[in-house]
Amino acid sequence: MDNKQAILNEGIRARQVFLILEDGSKHGVVNTYDARQMAQEKGLDLLQVSHQDVPVCKLIDYGKFMYEKNKKDKHNKSNQTITKEIQLSYTTQDHDVQVKHKKVKEFLSDHMRVNYVMYLEGREKIMTNQAKDKFRELLNDFVEVATWHEPTISGERSKLKIQTTLLPK
Repeated sequence: MDNKQAILNEGIRARQVFLILEDGSKHGVVNTYDARQMAQEKGLDLLQVSHQDVPVCKLIDYGKFMYEKNKKDKHNKSNQTITKEIQLSYTTQDHDVQVKHKKVKEFLSDHMRVNYVMYLEGREKIMTNQAKDKFRELLNDFVEVATWHEPTISGERSKLKIQTTLLPK
């Protein structure tokens, strides 16, 4: 439930609510005024958790609830997989390829996904088979640290793209 959607205390307009106590036990259907009084006596908030004929409300410490929710959301966000992209062309020199491969291995050791892409431009586009073979050879450098699917070829008139996604082992 987002901050914008939360209906608390005096914002609850129903006459009666189905009340759930702070320990999770069901109290039953009570007058909304009485539920607010119970919450106030215990130093808690009355939060509407569902919109039905008789709304379901829960006694909670809303500040603590939001703190825990934000903490959990932040933790989930930090655990999302980051994807990096490494681009090269058919004519990329060996030293440059080595530098890029070193960077790819760093990303993979940090548990990031890597989109590995080779672009073919101009006359290189007629050598798609050779480029795909070279691409597969370059992927052999990552056999010990990553897994991937068969490379795909896509693109348009101006550029062809051979790509695959490397996943850390």
